[in-house]
Amino acid sequence: MPLFQHTPPTLHPSGWALLAVLPPGTERLPAELQAVLRFCLARTFPLVEQTREGQWILDVSREVEPRFGGAGHDLRVEPEFLLPVPGFCSTFEVVVASDLDASPARIWERVATFEGVNDELGPWLKMSTAPGTSNRLDEGVPLGKSLFRSWLLLGGLLPVEYDDLCFSRLESGRGFLETSSMGTQLAWVHERTLEPVGSGARARLTDRLRFTPRWGALGRPSRLLVTGVFTHRHARLRARFGGEPARIPA
Repeated sequence: MPLFQHTPPTLHPSGWALLAVLPPGTERLPAELQAVLRFCLARTFPLVEQTREGQWILDVSREVEPRFGGAGHDLRVEPEFLLPVPGFCSTFEVVVASDLDASPARIWERVATFEGVNDELGPWLKMSTAPGTSNRLDEGVPLGKSLFRSWLLLGGLLPVEYDDLCFSRLESGRGFLETSSMGTQLAWVHERTLEPVGSGARARLTDRLRFTPRWGALGRPSRLLVTGVFTHRHARLRARFGGEPARIPA
């Protein structure tokens, strides 16, 4: 089920579209194509034409070729995974990582709960949940479907932002890929990974954020805010488990 099911597609040749959600079955594609799709997620590209099968062809060559090589790159995507936009929209990225003094399994038991998430955000922010929602992220969570609207509450009371939560990938003990939309962001992509370090008694937790603001003027302020929030979250994680900031490969 598409994330943006409430937005009727208004795609047209020579227009622009944002790849909002990874198409189902991405994980079964060759590794190189998976890497291209993940790189394109939350980025905007010009539309070329619609095929007889109903897919839209996106010209991704300008951004993909310098990174992956080759020539003449394009993507063919069903319209329900695209978000029409009036033109090019800038995408911003933030990466924060920590090496923690606990195993991936032990860390996951904490970070895969709303209680754990709110402990990371605290004491300044809190994410709301919907009535009847499980406290845990588990592999029974529906993928590619907007679950509910979670409000980001300043001081636990004042709503300052919302997140229409949607997960495209969820692997217990290893991490998740959230592909959502927010009040200020056309697309919000949060990939959290857990990898063993050394013998596995320690783990590297990495948060990769990619987001496309609804308004261009929000770009730099959003990047500063996201960097600050996730730097704070990692400081809270290190205070709980022990550890140090990890060096992120270029």
